[in-house]
Amino acid sequence: MQTSSVERIEALTSKGLWTGETLCGCLSIQARERPEQLAVVDQPDRAEWSDGVARRLTFRQLEHSSDAMLLDLLDRGVRHGDRVMIQSPNVVELVVLYFALSKLGAVASPLPVQYGSHEISMLSNALNATWFVGLYAFRGANLAANGLFAVDSQHTIALGEDIGLRATDGLAPEEFERLTLYKIAHPVDANDIYSICWTSGTTGTPKGVPRSHNMWMASAHVTAVGSNYVPGDVLLNPFPMVNMSALGGFLFPAVRVGCTLVLHHPIDVAVYLSQIQSETVDFTIAPPALLNRLAKQPALWNSFSFPKLRAIDPDRRRLRLT
Repeated sequence: MQTSSVERIEALTSKGLWTGETLCGCLSIQARERPEQLAVVDQPDRAEWSDGVARRLTFRQLEHSSDAMLLDLLDRGVRHGDRVMIQSPNVVELVVLYFALSKLGAVASPLPVQYGSHEISMLSNALNATWFVGLYAFRGANLAANGLFAVDSQHTIALGEDIGLRATDGLAPEEFERLTLYKIAHPVDANDIYSICWTSGTTGTPKGVPRSHNMWMASAHVTAVGSNYVPGDVLLNPFPMVNMSALGGFLFPAVRVGCTLVLHHPIDVAVYLSQIQSETVDFTIAPPALLNRLAKQPALWNSFSFPKLRAIDPDRRRLRLT
């Protein structure tokens, strides 16, 4: 599915603003150039609100695990061009899913975890959703069950149960051959719509915003330049990885530049500060309300050490620390 006209594609490509890069293509580059660098990291208290231990994947492991998840999605019946609604908190599996859908050529449409039957039904009808993927264990609930408000039971997938992390060390030969044949038959086009995110402001009705790989990568380039991202940086994202700010500010530029993405959410001040310290974070963002709280708790802030942190961006406006 493409929404940009041929004329627009040609104009932006000729100016060098659209480069033909894709999310999965950038991952392949990083897996080749810095295979052992950490790519994505769970927050340390994950086990308190979801099953499983906190996970850490290198770029090589992220490449392999997203290859495996692509095949698992195919086995479930997901196909190129399908529209896949997603409901999950910030966990490593969600990041793997984003790359798997990129390789598959499906459209990712993520939803906030707080959305219930009304919102899901309304947005599913607007999207004409094909599939629903939800994390199977989040605070005692199986979010995949919410898929019944979007699609039939045969088209719901429990992330972490029906599909999950596997083959982080590489595919078996027969699976690798199958993957290769699929990629040949379904090449990923940077002008294809990769995602439809939902935005509503404060009180409005959510509206779907389609974006292609080229659109996302142009935004990623501007973000990386404006925030001074360099290869090897460690980025801490405390915002839900279902909105455009988190995807455009962290997921896409991190894989484009070669940065480590550390996950956090919902905001827990002590955990957030401990992650900045323990993961030696270079860059993060924080809502002004959190920064105001920290300003009133200097003892808490000063109980941690931040040797590499160069900036905190309150709503994308950088607070310089050096």
